[in-house]
Amino acid sequence: MHLGVYRSLYAPTTTTAIESGQFPDCAVAITLDDGYRSVIEHAVPIMRRHGFVGTVYLTTSAVGNHALLWPNELCWFLSQHRESTLAAIAQCAPGLSSDASAFDAVNYLCANSSHRSILEMLSSLRSKHGIDAEELASDASLYLTWEEVASLREEGFAFGNHTHTHPDCTKLPRDELVAEMMASESILQGHSLGKSSFAYPFGANSPADRRVLGEFGFSSVMVLDEIGNSPIDLRRISRIGSEAKTAALLFADLEIVSPFRSFVRRVLERSVR
Repeated sequence: MHLGVYRSLYAPTTTTAIESGQFPDCAVAITLDDGYRSVIEHAVPIMRRHGFVGTVYLTTSAVGNHALLWPNELCWFLSQHRESTLAAIAQCAPGLSSDASAFDAVNYLCANSSHRSILEMLSSLRSKHGIDAEELASDASLYLTWEEVASLREEGFAFGNHTHTHPDCTKLPRDELVAEMMASESILQGHSLGKSSFAYPFGANSPADRRVLGEFGFSSVMVLDEIGNSPIDLRRISRIGSEAKTAALLFADLEIVSPFRSFVRRVLERSVR
């Protein structure tokens, strides 16, 4: 991302300012999901240089590197024990092509299996191959530590809730979703970060899980739906993903593509009523 260009076009803001309604025209907020170490190793130095801060949405089971997020662990097993991992996936959710990429496998399991089944499958693979989950996570060191979170907070970065184990919230029964949120909120509150903003893993959300989230009193909720932010609805703030995009493509998304899709969606919704 060419933040120098965006610094001249947009006014940087934070989720806290958005929630208060006190943000400038042409405001843009940078949000980063999951809590990877790449935030502090790569993103933060660039953001510091251009005067940006952001909001990092933490998946609490991973902070401190005591466990891998399930997509990361699945990718590791596919790279190290591909045949047995493909066999385990076939038992969990038959139909994945044998030449599927790790990215395809993650998306396939998201669409075709329950979160509980995915976690049980990975636990079975660990037992089969004698893998210690905490040792694997510690060696990988993919995520921020709580000390790094505290340091970034002192610099003005904000932190939000991204669940405890990164499930697709639309696939969880109500009791499992409540348990997931209670676990993440308890940990965040223990680090003085509770009752903040929330971002859905994978951007996936539904009316049912939005009702559950409403019970937790989050200050704002981030989605990837192209619903538009004019006016801002703190219960569903739309975001634009920036994965592997050039500056030109991201600018086109911000200024043309996303606003147009949002407009079309509003027109279609009004025509259905």
